[in-house]
Amino acid sequence: MKMLELSLAVSIAWPAAAQAQTQAPPFYAAFKAICGDTGADPERVKAAIAAAPFPKKIDPPISSNLIFPQAQTDATINWNGHRFSIQSAKTHVPVGGGISTDVLMCSITSSENEDAGLASVRKWVGVQPTSTIAAFRITNFNYRQDGSVRTPLVGDAASNAAVAQGKYWSVSLTALGIYRARLFHFLAPTAQKAK
Repeated sequence: MKMLELSLAVSIAWPAAAQAQTQAPPFYAAFKAICGDTGADPERVKAAIAAAPFPKKIDPPISSNLIFPQAQTDATINWNGHRFSIQSAKTHVPVGGGISTDVLMCSITSSENEDAGLASVRKWVGVQPTSTIAAFRITNFNYRQDGSVRTPLVGDAASNAAVAQGKYWSVSLTALGIYRARLFHFLAPTAQKAK
């Protein structure tokens, strides 16, 4: 039932997303509709992809416990003639002191030049970069999100408070060889279950 509700909600949202894709760079439009509007939640990402009115291939979900427990979905989409790879994952990460957090991640990757799309994602983030690795054309943005307000995270105290409240978000942009935008959401920590 939950998946049906998500699919219905996403199906209603697609006409607006389809209109936006004609007005915005396709890379940005896909990132916003699939990662941004879903909050990087893997179930909502999967529903958004399934309900999308364009060709797509969704790979079977995979699970891994190599480093931390993780469930991941991969898909390839054709957004208005642009081919993008989508990854969505939920990873369970220990943060110390018997506490762990779930990290949601959604990324869109393209092998074509997506400078205009990355510029639009930078504008969408709306905060100054936290770090830049110029040699590899990687830019990271860490911010606290309260409703629609984003505040850059400066210093450990601000970052730790945002993590503790489940309001820590991060965007990582790459533009060297491949073009990738990743959205991360660190959910509020919980006590780890005893083994």
